[in-house]
Amino acid sequence: MTQDDVWAYGLQYHRGPQVLVTFGKVQPGVLQKMGIKKAVYYADFHWGTILNALKKSKVKFTPLVKYPSIRRDLALVIENSIKFEDIVLIARKTG
Repeated sequence: MTQDDVWAYGLQYHRGPQVLVTFGKVQPGVLQKMGIKKAVYYADFHWGTILNALKKSKVKFTPLVKYPSIRRDLALVIENSIKFEDIVLIARKTG
C-alpha cells in the first residue's frame, strides 16, 4: 500500500521544499481492513522542521494595556409616552 492509497483526501503544508505537516482523511477501505467503522482523520507534524523554521522567525511582543478602555451599553424598556429628552435629563443628573 502506498502513501496515496491511505488518504481519501489530504493536504501538506510546505515551507519551501520542506514539509511541515501532512493531514487528511483516511480511506474507508483502510479503515474496513482494521475494523474501524467511523471516519478517521490523521495529521503528521514534522516538529523538527517546524521548530527550525520558528528559530529563524522573530517573535514580536506588545504588552497588554493594564487598564483597557471600557465601553458600556445600556438598554431600557420604557413606555412609548416617555420622551427621549426626559431620559437624557435623568441620565445627566445621575452622571
